[in-house]
Amino acid sequence: MPVKIGPYEVRTVITSRFGLDGGAMFGSIPRGVWTKEITPDEDHRIPMVARTLVIQGEGMTILVDTGVGHRFSDVMKAHLNLDAEVQIGAELRKAGIEPEQVTHLFLTHLHFDHSGGLFRGSIEKPEPNFPHAKILIQRENYERASNPGPKERASYRALELEPLSKSDLVLLDGEAEPLPGIRVRVTHGHTRGHQSVEVFSKNDFLLYPGDLAPTISHLRLAFSMGFDMHAEDLVQDKERLLDLCLQRDGILVFDHDPRVPACRLGRTEKGFHAKKSYDF
Repeated sequence: MPVKIGPYEVRTVITSRFGLDGGAMFGSIPRGVWTKEITPDEDHRIPMVARTLVIQGEGMTILVDTGVGHRFSDVMKAHLNLDAEVQIGAELRKAGIEPEQVTHLFLTHLHFDHSGGLFRGSIEKPEPNFPHAKILIQRENYERASNPGPKERASYRALELEPLSKSDLVLLDGEAEPLPGIRVRVTHGHTRGHQSVEVFSKNDFLLYPGDLAPTISHLRLAFSMGFDMHAEDLVQDKERLLDLCLQRDGILVFDHDPRVPACRLGRTEKGFHAKKSYDF
């Protein structure tokens, strides 16, 4: 059942299933701590999903993030333990959404596990999954993806940027409300130009933080990923946005958690926690 926020109906769709190294997902947190919450496989990977946000109303169909996609070598697919049965076009159709009807597509950032579903087909001949969509991303992140540092080079893939540059691309410069009731806030900690997305009305609020808080375990301020480029900024941005979501009694959506799709927040002296979980 979709969540109603103002004129919009909002739901989530799992558009990828894959695995990433557990140590990388929890950064400096000791293995003995994070393995109490999630068990890695024999290759030290933990199960992950890509959870796309779908917003419909006012004649628009809006997505936030597109998952991993499948334009990888066989070696990389095996490394990611990528589930070939889960593909964004098919999963959206199961939810009653034709990719051609998508009007707007927000990307939190251009790491491959968020932008890989933009295109289908071979590595050499990409075809757009969403041919009629405006693609909205922070200018700073687009520029970062075009010239990544050595630590992020594997996360930003040049093969996505060339076809993206020919798309209906909207580059945003900081906090904005590009559509009524949909706001983006820049949250730099994970990567420069990362944006979190809010859907709001006078009485309701939903936050899609992206990789600011990818799983329920990462509600804890001290929990960050090895992929986070600016950990101190991430902690500050995380506290600011989680507190905003708490004050609005909003719903927080986790982009990568296979166990808990979304929750409302509580807070004690020990920090933020999930007060009630949701699946929609």
